Amino acid sequence: MPWIEEQSSVKFVNWGKLKNKDDKDMVLVVKEGESLQGVIKKMTEDFMDNEVSQVKYHLKVKGVEEPVIVWSNAAILRQHKVLKPQEGEEVRFTYVKDYPTKAGNKGRDVRLAVSR
Repeated sequence: MPWIEEQSSVKFVNWGKLKNKDDKDMVLVVKEGESLQGVIKKMTEDFMDNEVSQVKYHLKVKGVEEPVIVWSNAAILRQHKVLKPQEGEEVRFTYVKDYPTKAGNKGRDVRLAVSR
């Protein structure tokens, strides 16, 4: 029996650049200074010690057929806890800049805005 495959039915967000050129069909790149706007169709929150530790947003983005998935980083998570976006709301993620972290890594300053 032959092997069959199916293309990914979602797109993932990369901040800044495409990390692997083979992923170009599965990735939506948001460059520094740019924004991504869409409606939250589904949102998954992971918890640790009864506190939200990570969020995965499934967005409907104009001009993109597949759902677009945005995984929270530290900046997004802090704003998520204050703004408390809900499924069905329109959100905008703006990639402001990269910054050095105390651990010597690179952090991403991404702003979350909710249309209310």
